Formats: sequence, C-alpha cells, structure tokens
Amino acid sequence: MYAPRVFISILCVLVVFALASFFISGSVYTAFIHTLLCAVIIQVGYFVGILYLVHREKLAGSRGRTDTAVAARSREVSNIPSEVTSHLPARDI
Repeated sequence: MYAPRVFISILCVLVVFALASFFISGSVYTAFIHTLLCAVIIQVGYFVGILYLVHREKLAGSRGRTDTAVAARSREVSNIPSEVTSHLPARDI
C-alpha cells in the first residue's frame, strides 16, 4: 500500500463525492459538510486498516513467520547461495 497512491485515491473519491453531494443537495455548504464527514470516515477506515496490518504482522512475527525467515527458508530449499539471491532483481508477482 503506497501512501501517495492512497492519498491521491482518497482525494479523487472526495472530489467525486463533493460533486455528487452538491448536485443532490444543491447547496455548497451541505456538500462541504457531507464531504468533510466522508473524509473523516475514510480516514478512520484507513487508520483501522493500518492497525489491522500492523497487528497481523506482529502476530506473524511472534509465530516466527517473518519475511526474513521465509526468505532464509526459501534459500535453503532452493540451494541457491545467499550472495547470489541478494543480487537478483525483486519483482511483483
């Protein structure tokens, strides 16, 4: 989850919501208040999502399933020396 992408996405959603709210209500003030409430709800949802991801990572770490452990295990299984794997390019699947 890249922060700039999330912020731009939230901004776009709020602009569309503000326009829709304005066309529905016909009032700039009402559209502004509704958009402000929508922004607060989105921000709370984003915060709860981040808390969930941190909590899930903490649980995975306490069980010994961190990314480092997974990477070390995959090197053991593949029999590729670690100096070779450190130079391989990282790719998204």
